[in-house]
Amino acid sequence: MKKVFMEGKFLLLIVFALICITSCTKYPDPAVVNESYGTDSIGIAQRKVLVISIDGVTGSEMQKIAPPNIAVLQQHGKYTYNVHLDPDVSTDASTWATLLNGNFYAHHLISDSSFQLDLNTNGEFEGAIPYYPDFFTFIKQGVGNYKTALISPWNQLVNNFPDADFGYAVSNDAAVKDSAINILGREKALGAMVLDFNEAEMAGLAGSFSASDDGYKAAILNVDGYVGDIMTALKARPTYSKENWLVIVTTDHGGSSANPKPGFVIYSNPSLSEQEVKKVGLSSIHFGAADINAIIPNDNGLYDYGIDKDFTVQMHVKFNGNAYYPQFLGKCSALNGSNLTGWFWMQEGDHWNIEVGGSANGGSGKQQFANNATITDGSWHTLTMTMKYVNSTTRTVTGYTDGVQTSTGNVSNTKSISTPELFRLGAGRGGTTDFYAADLEIFDVALDSSSIVNNLCLQDITQHPAYLNLTGYWPGDDALGGIIANKAPGGYDMQVEGNYKWDILGSNVPCSMATPADITLANPSVLSLNTDVAANVLYWLQIKQNDVGASFDGSDWLDNFEKEIYGL
Repeated sequence: MKKVFMEGKFLLLIVFALICITSCTKYPDPAVVNESYGTDSIGIAQRKVLVISIDGVTGSEMQKIAPPNIAVLQQHGKYTYNVHLDPDVSTDASTWATLLNGNFYAHHLISDSSFQLDLNTNGEFEGAIPYYPDFFTFIKQGVGNYKTALISPWNQLVNNFPDADFGYAVSNDAAVKDSAINILGREKALGAMVLDFNEAEMAGLAGSFSASDDGYKAAILNVDGYVGDIMTALKARPTYSKENWLVIVTTDHGGSSANPKPGFVIYSNPSLSEQEVKKVGLSSIHFGAADINAIIPNDNGLYDYGIDKDFTVQMHVKFNGNAYYPQFLGKCSALNGSNLTGWFWMQEGDHWNIEVGGSANGGSGKQQFANNATITDGSWHTLTMTMKYVNSTTRTVTGYTDGVQTSTGNVSNTKSISTPELFRLGAGRGGTTDFYAADLEIFDVALDSSSIVNNLCLQDITQHPAYLNLTGYWPGDDALGGIIANKAPGGYDMQVEGNYKWDILGSNVPCSMATPADITLANPSVLSLNTDVAANVLYWLQIKQNDVGASFDGSDWLDNFEKEIYGL
């Protein structure tokens, strides 16, 4: 794999020069904002952050070991022992880049200890050279009087993130602890410090990443002792009474780079109560732009239904407003006047249409069937289409909205609707819409109306009477990464394209999902990711991402607990 060298803000001057030479996009420095950030809006305490990573510590094993000093921090913390992995790459280098710049590998493209950017197989970038500054950069912009520090036994890590005011590459974990205590004692202006302990990962590599491995357990407990010493030094700062520290204890990833496992994180502050956070309810891709689509690159003809094959397509949707003519689901050629081959669903104002054609196969062009039922009221709705071959002169397409028939017609004159075009979910053609989708199902039979109505809100797809005819089932609740997994007995996963994002909808779920009863403002649904660290660091320091030009894949979900943070 070819690389381009990275350093500092992930780009050397030579890379900037190449950008200018090749007329690529030039990225401006983030705008400077005033230095009042970092001070609590309701008091005089200065908000500050300490991030401690214990590399290679798997969440499940940390929970079993329960180190005493870290357990004390958890008593006043929001925590989880299931921090989800980057779906693409979770090496030491990629996860540390993610911790510091708040973006997954798919954006920052760092995968190994050279900290160089990965290129594609042609030795090129797909687009502009990525530029994702670490949060030290944004702290300088947002709280200019704060000093920052990065301390690690890993030379490459420190050398490639030089934006910290104090960057110390030290010999071992004990030296990390000693250096941290030294800085805490001498630097009154210290506002953010990141510490990297890596001997637990080394012990796991030498033995196993298990709480039952004596060496691994001893290494974790040893670092826990260092954490206790560091917390003692932090509280001994002469300015501590005027400071409000958020302490984040986490890991780059559990296990090794070769076999990574979910990690853990604790966000600790005296104002917070002890609470485990977890994902509850639905997460969905937000199909809110024309470039956001989910496709099947090659279905090997599975979803081509020719001239006489029966099938059913059903999907739960939640539209966020009216739109005109965007296609949001289908397998068809681009519409050119009335020329169309395949089928698609489109939005027309507050309702939806079914379009069918066979132009490229000697059949008729577009035939349109309006389903005149409102679907843009902010609620979830279930859309269903069946196509049933009766004889050479009758092939019936029928549309249902929430189980009620809303359209029907004969499409036999279209002849074959097969097309080499890709099966696509999203508004990639015809305009832009804004919606969420869940439980997309395809059967190789035309379900009758009673079967549709009786199973409209089925929560266990395996109990569907036509389950053995299910050729595709995409719940769409993956919550992470660029794949919408297929859960049917056969079929293919969908790949997500564009600048997509998974939104946590929580209790806002379709009828096929049980409404979670325990989601409240004080108990939100949280999918914990390494990308969240940078977002929550800026949140705690009261630096608005837009003000400093930050763009994170992660969520600043600590804002759900502001009543506790502000003592309200």
